[in-house]
Amino acid sequence: MIEDSTKSQILTEFDNERGIYEDFSRKASELVSQILAASGIVVHSVTSRCKSRESLSRKLGLPEKSYDSLGSVTDISAIRITTYFSDDVDLIAELIEQEFEVAPDHSVDKRISLDPDRFGYQSLHYVVTLAPARCKLVEYRKFNGLKTEIQIRSILQHAWAEIEHDIGYKSASGIPRDVRRRFARVAGLLELADAEFASIRSSLSDYAGAVVREIRQNPAKVELDLLSLRALYEIDSHTKSLDALVAGAMERTLVADPGLVGEQFVGRFLTLGIHRVDEVEVAAERVKDTIAEFTKYWISQFLSKNFKMATGPANAGIGVFYLQYMLVAQTKNRTFIRNFLISNNLGAADDHDAMVDYLLDFSPKATKTGREVSGKNR
Repeated sequence: MIEDSTKSQILTEFDNERGIYEDFSRKASELVSQILAASGIVVHSVTSRCKSRESLSRKLGLPEKSYDSLGSVTDISAIRITTYFSDDVDLIAELIEQEFEVAPDHSVDKRISLDPDRFGYQSLHYVVTLAPARCKLVEYRKFNGLKTEIQIRSILQHAWAEIEHDIGYKSASGIPRDVRRRFARVAGLLELADAEFASIRSSLSDYAGAVVREIRQNPAKVELDLLSLRALYEIDSHTKSLDALVAGAMERTLVADPGLVGEQFVGRFLTLGIHRVDEVEVAAERVKDTIAEFTKYWISQFLSKNFKMATGPANAGIGVFYLQYMLVAQTKNRTFIRNFLISNNLGAADDHDAMVDYLLDFSPKATKTGREVSGKNR
């Protein structure tokens, strides 16, 4: 425990410096967010705080703490990075070590320090200062030498820490034995869940990398899902070619980004009885000669009369959007078409009857063959 005079001196120093610490916390948090964005790592949140005078006073009064100046208190400023996945913690740690000056004596990896048979939240803590090169920049110059504590943990680790804090127990000795065992079980489940989420993401990434090859080799064996649908935009597919045909009919440019192809298209295909990638390709090939005509028909007969037409670029997937209209129209089943529109939030309730009529009335002039495509009559 520090002497009262030292405590008073530190608190006075804090009162004088509080404003710059608040600015530093804010600026350092913005810097961390920019670094993460530049690296492509998506996180749940980046938050910051400057310690209050009351909190600092309590900390200085703890018997196990010893400080001689405000600069020796390493968590006046603090930043918390909460990730979605536990394996992102180490990736972010590398960035922090590259972009900041890390104080090893004050930094700790609580994932390592935690005893294997103990429960508790796992978190990586760094105490850092701005790198000398950054402090030469005018907007950071006044923060030279100031410390901030950066905590990095996954969202499940964060949930554990918040619940643990809310309950009020920070160590095993403060909890009755039977409750301690229950805490340990929950901690184990959260740790397993953290690992499984990371593993699932890795598996999806592996699948996304392999699905293009599988489609090229044997599309009939590839089930339709969002990743396999987007993979069709990575190759020279009939499905991909529809985008250019539709965008041309709309007299709009095309943003050819497969990531813009939405999950809703998969659900609509399944409703239409299309479950495999090869079935999507067959359907796309059969309408290639008529989809531009249908697009112009739909715009002139329905869209332009009911909506202000967009003039910006069309997104990838616009071809599939119109393909699905054509597929549902070819069922010739008024009830099915209406239910399809309603269940997929296509059009307003007042428009559905007119939309059904327009879909049933379309008769392509470009060709009279190959009009029946995948999708069972309902």
